[in-house]
Amino acid sequence: MNQVLRELKSSQDWYDPWGTAMSLAFTICTELDLRDESTPSGLRYSASILGPHHDNEYLQSIVEGHTSEDLFKAGEILDRYLDLLKRHDRDY
Repeated sequence: MNQVLRELKSSQDWYDPWGTAMSLAFTICTELDLRDESTPSGLRYSASILGPHHDNEYLQSIVEGHTSEDLFKAGEILDRYLDLLKRHDRDY
C-alpha cells in the first residue's frame, strides 16, 4: 500500500467510506495544487476560487510530509477506490 494512504487510512474512521475517501482525495489534490503540481485527472479536481481550504489540519499535516509523486499515486489509488464505491452504489 502507498505510504501516504497507509498513514491516512490509520488516521480515519471508515464508517463512511465515500465521505472519507473524498475527504482524503481533496486533501491530496489541494496539497498538489499548492505545489503547482498536476492532480489525477480522474478525480476531476479544480481549485476553489476562494483559495485552499483545509477542513482537517491533521490530514493536511500528513500529506505535507510526502513527495508530490507519492501524493499523485495515492490520488490515483483513491480515484480507483471511488469508482469501485460508485459501481457498488456506495456513493452519494
